[in-house]
Amino acid sequence: MDVPSVWVPNNVWADEFIGVPGKSGSVADEEFTVRGFSSPPSTASLPDELGIRELRRIDPDDVDAVVGFINRWGTLTPPWGNPFALLPAGTGFVVVPFPPGEEPLTPSVPFSILSRHVRGLQAVIAHWYAYLLDDVDGITDAWSSRGLAEVTTEAEAWTMFSDYVSAALAPLSPRLEVAGPALRHGAQPPVTAYTAMMVQIRNDISMEAAWRVCENEPCGRLFARQQGRAEAGQFRSSGVLYCTKECARAENQRRYRRRQAAAKRGKEATSDG
Repeated sequence: MDVPSVWVPNNVWADEFIGVPGKSGSVADEEFTVRGFSSPPSTASLPDELGIRELRRIDPDDVDAVVGFINRWGTLTPPWGNPFALLPAGTGFVVVPFPPGEEPLTPSVPFSILSRHVRGLQAVIAHWYAYLLDDVDGITDAWSSRGLAEVTTEAEAWTMFSDYVSAALAPLSPRLEVAGPALRHGAQPPVTAYTAMMVQIRNDISMEAAWRVCENEPCGRLFARQQGRAEAGQFRSSGVLYCTKECARAENQRRYRRRQAAAKRGKEATSDG
């Protein structure tokens, strides 16, 4: 399954939520909403392994980090309609529709729904990586530690895993569209970065790709293929320790300096003796 192009908003920003819960389409007790321009969006292709390399490292409660990610890589929720349509049913959100004529001038999504998408992807990533390590406790902790569900068994964790991946991939399911002025208005919602990142993960699962942590100490990214050693998007995937050639060079230089420092200390100790 190829990774589709994703919908990229022209600009989004976080703001104080000033609506009245129960009337304005908000989720109760929300503090932030994320707003974006309603002008025509653009599309772009995601870099490889964006979810496991970058989204995994984002704090899902950091408004600036989440909004910055969306501005750079694309929306997580559908650009219109139900903002949690890509999440499994029964995730606990209750949204009251905007009354006719009171819709906001720009699309808005309560921040906790965006945070839930980040947590869901992070849990899927943590779950699969724990599975690759044969870490049963890590599989259950992937969900419980992110506040998504009280998961106590491996079977419950796999149910969560299946539900989150399947819900995210639902827009790509085969379907028949019948167009016509009396039938439908507008086009099918474009693919979100959330769905596209889940496609990347699904592709790695289907290809049995090995995930590993970059051994460059300051990096620590999760990756499957080393980037930057070939042209035209070709990557090394076997026998590699670092996520990029830059990380490999930096770690080799760091180890060289350590060996040099150790040799110098050895010489000084010998001369002092």
